[in-house]
Amino acid sequence: MAVQKYDIRRPAEEGGEFEERWWSPSNTPVFDARGDIAYIIHRVEDVTEFMRLRQARAEQQELTTALMGRRARSGSWRPQRNARGA
Repeated sequence: MAVQKYDIRRPAEEGGEFEERWWSPSNTPVFDARGDIAYIIHRVEDVTEFMRLRQARAEQQELTTALMGRRARSGSWRPQRNARGA
């Protein structure tokens, strides 16, 4: 299943506001002796930190691309050579 955004309410002593959270759900069938599905185990993993890091990386890439484009248009950017001069 796809990652899902589902906000949760913080405890009242922490303000009671909703906090953005991201969850990765998975469903696993459990079969009986005849091979029929007897149960489905539903499990979720909190992947909020991963999603925040992913978003921060995307924002950083956008900023880097914009800055490089601005420098290239201004003519002040030149590719740098490595230590071997290549």
